[in-house]
Amino acid sequence: MLASGFSLDEVFREMEKPEEEVLVDPKDFVAALQNEDSKRRFYVVDEAKDLAEVLNAPLDQWRIFLHPKQRRLVSMQANGPVRVLGGAGTGKTVVAMHRARYLAEEVFTKKEDRILFTTFTHNLATDIWENLRKLCSFGALSRIEVVNLDAWAAKFLLGQGYRHQVVFDEDENEAWAFALNHAPSDLGLTPNFYRSEWEQVVQAQDITDADQYLIASRVGRGTRLSRDAKKRIWPVFQEYRAQLNEQGKKEYVDLLRDARGLIRSKGISLPYRNLLKFAAQ
Repeated sequence: MLASGFSLDEVFREMEKPEEEVLVDPKDFVAALQNEDSKRRFYVVDEAKDLAEVLNAPLDQWRIFLHPKQRRLVSMQANGPVRVLGGAGTGKTVVAMHRARYLAEEVFTKKEDRILFTTFTHNLATDIWENLRKLCSFGALSRIEVVNLDAWAAKFLLGQGYRHQVVFDEDENEAWAFALNHAPSDLGLTPNFYRSEWEQVVQAQDITDADQYLIASRVGRGTRLSRDAKKRIWPVFQEYRAQLNEQGKKEYVDLLRDARGLIRSKGISLPYRNLLKFAAQ
């Protein structure tokens, strides 16, 4: 416990607990969630058959377990944004769901309070919502909004009277192919380079003119570009944007930027008391 970050007082209190045998119903997962002993103990699996049984258990059973470190993340008090990183299988989804439940049931409990839980895909948002239905009380669940980020932005902009068309692959390829006609052939840069330069530099830094592009950071891009080379390839990006504007279309990142701009310029007050942004990696 000391190695996991518990205080000495917490360790002593744990050691002083009487060892009492408690009868439990192995099918009552709600009761198991409240049992301190089930929260702090591990079961070491050393038989292949037992391991298969554990791995095939429904998520209802997996969902009740939180390691002490995970539990701290769920109930932590933060003064600003917090970023939680973890590899595949470390329980990020479980922690995020428990955090949403904790905030809705223990922290922001007023009827008008809302928790926004965003993801980057529709399928992931649907999956998380279904699991929250089994984890949260009805009142808490009604105040948690789970939605993929693009869908939230599109819905918000539509409610503000904003009309737009989102670029899909076929439309994008047509506009992009036209823009690549402006690429200087003697520089030997591939179409993939231009596309990644657009996404990782131009769009990522909200660059709208050549002067901004000349001084933009390109850390991690690999291919070095002189000031003259930047001037010569900028027309590709300028033409692509012009093609989209002519067709009345925008990329998703533009919608997110426009939504942010409207919120700031109009001083729009959103009902959310807390935001959870989940990205599976």
